[in-house]
Amino acid sequence: MFDYRKGDMPIRILRFLPIFGGFSKAKNRLNEKIFNINNQFRPDIILTVKGESLDEQLIKKIKGKNNKIINWFPDPMNLWDLMVKIAPYYDFFLHFDPYIVRKLEKIGYRNVKYLPFASDIQEKVDFKKEYDISFVGTYSKYREKLLSALTEFNLNIWGDPRWFKSSLKPFIRGGRIHQNKMKSIIKKSKINLNIHYNAPREGANLRTFEVTGSGGFLLSDYLKDLDKLFKIGDEMTCYKAVKDLQSKASFYLKNEELREKIAQKGYKRAKNYHNYKKRTKQLLELINE
Repeated sequence: MFDYRKGDMPIRILRFLPIFGGFSKAKNRLNEKIFNINNQFRPDIILTVKGESLDEQLIKKIKGKNNKIINWFPDPMNLWDLMVKIAPYYDFFLHFDPYIVRKLEKIGYRNVKYLPFASDIQEKVDFKKEYDISFVGTYSKYREKLLSALTEFNLNIWGDPRWFKSSLKPFIRGGRIHQNKMKSIIKKSKINLNIHYNAPREGANLRTFEVTGSGGFLLSDYLKDLDKLFKIGDEMTCYKAVKDLQSKASFYLKNEELREKIAQKGYKRAKNYHNYKKRTKQLLELINE
């Protein structure tokens, strides 16, 4: 495991010291570090998550006859240009969104495969519900507009600093939070709201699996891929418009027994079908094909 975004301490220091070479020298040292790790372990598989700063020359340098280099890319259409640029570097370019997979295939990429996100399964513990409706995520005008429809409820928002400058400031409970804090919020919320990035897409985001894998009740905007991943209405719920969102939020807040039953079934689905062991097996099957 190596975090290419940070590198080791000397690399981090170099980034902020232009007099000693700055970012350029830090990047060279980072590439050298990755190259040496590759030589030390000689892995059969090199898995990159995103890899936005890893250039083509480095990938070529560590690519051998007996290994496979894979990129499991976690971002949607807002990084389309980056995907088009770096996808050809890899033996396999995996993406969670069938829409993006088709678009890349349409422009001639043959190394692209569909692989959805997975759930880091949490121990199922019943927490006292402190929040009626919770949303954890980055700010956007689209999300602000949707969440503004829920201000009559006990709404709670965590995310980046831009939320504090929005019309929803009274409902902001904190800024960016650690994964452990987020999973605690999920468990303490009656309804966990999911709002995908507002762009053409079909694939479910990571929050879908974080909520269900933590045993939380999920109310998400509808995407086509959700029909394949969960039983909508039975293991999680979806809304398709603002009024539908308001209606379902009100309904499920009033129906605790049904809400908990759906959350439990969603957790069971995530635990049995969307855990990382299952996804890793699927990843290996894609390579072996």
